[in-house]
Amino acid sequence: MIEIWAEPIFDKDLQIQGWEAFANIHIESESGSEKVKYSELVARAKEIDALKQLELLTIRKILDYLAVQKTFITFNVNYDHIKDSDYINSICSMVEKRTLEGSFALEMNVRDIPDDEMPFIKRNAEILKNFDIRLINDNFNYKKPPSLLFSLPLDYMKIDGDLLDSEDEQIIYFIESISILSSRLGQKVVITKVDSEERLQKALRVNVDLFQGQYVTREQRLV
Repeated sequence: MIEIWAEPIFDKDLQIQGWEAFANIHIESESGSEKVKYSELVARAKEIDALKQLELLTIRKILDYLAVQKTFITFNVNYDHIKDSDYINSICSMVEKRTLEGSFALEMNVRDIPDDEMPFIKRNAEILKNFDIRLINDNFNYKKPPSLLFSLPLDYMKIDGDLLDSEDEQIIYFIESISILSSRLGQKVVITKVDSEERLQKALRVNVDLFQGQYVTREQRLV
């Protein structure tokens, strides 16, 4: 059984604008039932095709939820699956068969994409965009050449909230510069891990669009 849980994404007025979803999977074994987060399952899984099917099942549940709820939900997927045409076609088919009240976005960690695979990722990303699926870079990485990073049709750029704990003022300038650049490229910036008043106040200092974390409310089960 798959449960869909989510962490809130909110704006400067502390109004919830969406959710990042994750899956909890109940696994039955001889020793009983075990609840495992999808990210943990990925770390110990060997069957890549099985993971793809699990992702697709989770996405189907999210889309079913969005067919009746007017909200915004993101879901983090393995970038390696984005280059799989069958995987992409399955997602597009699911979207095409539903009239969504809300909107859906796929997250992927762009920093993990080998440079020679970027053209395949870009091609399939553009197909997803044709079905009004938004795309998010899960973790900005300055080591990637900008020409590759910004060649993808991304809608959002996420920045790790752990950076806010730095005492180095240059880090704040770094976040602000990313925000300005992303804004000029038509991308919104989200700071993650905003779970406390201290982090919120630091995050408010930089010119970002959205915040993600459990400051407003704890993660909740959606499905």
